[in-house]
This record gives sequence, structure tokens and C-alpha cells, in this order.
Amino acid sequence: MEMKQVRRLTLRVLFMVEIVGFSYLYFLGQDGLRTVKKLEVERDVIASRVEHMKLDIASLNRDIDVWQKDPFYKEKCAREQLHMARRDEEIYYTT
Repeated sequence: MEMKQVRRLTLRVLFMVEIVGFSYLYFLGQDGLRTVKKLEVERDVIASRVEHMKLDIASLNRDIDVWQKDPFYKEKCAREQLHMARRDEEIYYTT
């Protein structure tokens, strides 16, 4: 073999090694496509959790507004959740 052919063959082998290495890093590496897809799924899950929490916060804010403005609701919550009663009231528990 001539020196020119050896050099050409060496360059082709190195080029193929470079292509294989680049492909591995692009698809399977630390910042590859698989990691990007995994992060996109994680982002979507977190976004749905954020939306769910926003709805919960809005519901709690509505409850706070009702609690502050409506004395009947305040008394209802005190009786049902805190098991409070007025003086001279008899409480009956059923099981």
C-alpha cells in the first residue's frame, strides 16, 4: 500500500469513529435526546401539578372570603369541623 492510501484509510476510520462517538453522545449522552425527552415529561408533570395547586389555592381563597364575610358559614364550620356548641345546647352523636 502506498502512503497516500494508508493515510486515506486512517482518515476514513477516524471519521467513522467520530461519527459513531457523536451519534452516541447525541442520542444517549448526558445531554442527549433521551435526557431531553425525559426532562420534557418531567416538566409536563410539574406543570400539571402547578395547575392543580393553583386550583386548590383559588378554592382556599374562596373559602377564606366566605369565612370572613358570612357569619353563618363561620358558625357552620365551627359546629361541624370543630364540634363546638353554644351554651345550653345538647349535642347528640350518632354512630
